Amino acid sequence: MKHYQATNPNVPTEFLGLEKKLELASRQSEVMSAMEKKERFAKRLAMYEFYESAQCIYAFLMGEIEVKFEQHITPLIKAGAEKQVIDSAIEEKVLDPVVKQLEENVLGLHKPEIKGMLFFITGNCHVRWD
Repeated sequence: MKHYQATNPNVPTEFLGLEKKLELASRQSEVMSAMEKKERFAKRLAMYEFYESAQCIYAFLMGEIEVKFEQHITPLIKAGAEKQVIDSAIEEKVLDPVVKQLEENVLGLHKPEIKGMLFFITGNCHVRWD
């Protein structure tokens, strides 16, 4: 879990943070919502910091999000796909499959929390939007 809570040390560039990354990806209109979702998730993560089973679930989910984003979204971004195409792919290829894996869950995680995880790992340099 600590892997996702810290800034990725394997990133060769300087730390930009979530806000700057979204701005560079021409997503300025999403910054406030993304920051709010990220912070809500960070608080939820902190609430369960002493529950090893919850931490394992969060780490698994963030790994799923990271891999699905790299497989399905990064190629679209690199190809210069329209924002609407990228957003649809995020829903279809990242968020929906992760939510489906969870079904009903004791942590009460749903799509807004999963999206918060995406922004959390974006802010910690595990996902790139450029």
